[in-house]
Amino acid sequence: MRYGSAAIAKMSLGAFLLLLLTAVSFFTEDKLSRYSFYFCGYASILGFILLTVGQGVKKSLHKLSFPFLIMGLLFLLWSLWCTFSGEGKYLLYTSAKRMIIAFFIINFILATFKNSFISKDKLKSYALAVLWITFIVASLSGIHQALNSGGRILLGFDRPTMSAYAYSFVSLTLMMALAYDKNRLRKNITFFCMIAVSTYVIFHTQTRAAMGIHTFLIVVITFYLFPVKKEPLSCLVALLLLAFSVFSNHHIIDHRTDQALSDVQSYRNDNDRTSLGARFSMWKVGLISFEHHPLGETLHQRNDFIRGYLRTSGEENSDVNRYLDVHLHNEVIQYLSVFGIFGLIVLLYFYYSFIPGLRKEYGVLNCISVPMVATIFYGITDVLFISDGMILISSVTITLSAIIMSDKEVHQMRGRS
Repeated sequence: MRYGSAAIAKMSLGAFLLLLLTAVSFFTEDKLSRYSFYFCGYASILGFILLTVGQGVKKSLHKLSFPFLIMGLLFLLWSLWCTFSGEGKYLLYTSAKRMIIAFFIINFILATFKNSFISKDKLKSYALAVLWITFIVASLSGIHQALNSGGRILLGFDRPTMSAYAYSFVSLTLMMALAYDKNRLRKNITFFCMIAVSTYVIFHTQTRAAMGIHTFLIVVITFYLFPVKKEPLSCLVALLLLAFSVFSNHHIIDHRTDQALSDVQSYRNDNDRTSLGARFSMWKVGLISFEHHPLGETLHQRNDFIRGYLRTSGEENSDVNRYLDVHLHNEVIQYLSVFGIFGLIVLLYFYYSFIPGLRKEYGVLNCISVPMVATIFYGITDVLFISDGMILISSVTITLSAIIMSDKEVHQMRGRS
């Protein structure tokens, strides 16, 4: 009998149930979701220790966990450096903690799954069911808000933009999971419903990036699920339904497009006190800051440099000042401006690990790579992975996706991508 196998089995069951609770409550009960995530993490740390004692470190590790560990260490080391430099605000200790906890959760859950401490078939069913429940609960909440509030909807975040990114991440994961459904009729009906529902919710967050990227990736998934030569009718119906769903929200598109054009025109007239104008200015000064400090700097140092630059260039009234203590609304530029070239390397490794790095196991298009592609594009106008909530939902969804895509089903699908 393997060392501590009974204890590991009980601990893995508890950790898995907490992981499921984290996912189900994410878009509705933020406090419950956070607590269940942390308790799942603590159980996973203890279980991971037992696993390594019983079967060695190598067999207890899963490659999906390493990007979270590396990113967590980057946040932790940078925060320690800032602390020792005398800064006590705007640090990333919480983000670092969640990244490192995600590392242990992924390793423990997937290692126990691989070693069959719990029935694999049951775990797959539970993982898929929980993602569906998460999607349905979030969708119902979003639809209710859209019908009753008239404003931009929120789903477990204090910002509509982050709500859109997280909801899109889960939605795209489930759409790709339909590739493993052998029931053609059920797959078709489910996908068609998801097109209508997810498009409605995304568009009512009024997040421009998500409106465009989510729609584009639905087109990509449509051609993947329904190859034109094999299933032309299903492909056509899906595309027509998507077109109708987008057109039915044309009032939102018109409003956000007019606003974007107005923002661009204002920026050309030297007024950056708009949503896009502030972003353009932030990207410019962020790159200038990186040019002068390529190895990184504390947030206070970066902000002092940028404010000094704005004064000397006669732009002291720039709207950049309003966002400096938050972030620069671009994932790459934010990392370059505070973490330096090391931050860019870690971020590229993070992206690579979840997209081309998974091709051998799961194919080019899979439940992890497609939503991760979306986050890359969302990162052009926002910063996702310093968000505590985005760390939580991405790590949990990736863990459940790996379970769903495991074993022989993966090999059956690999030839299609």
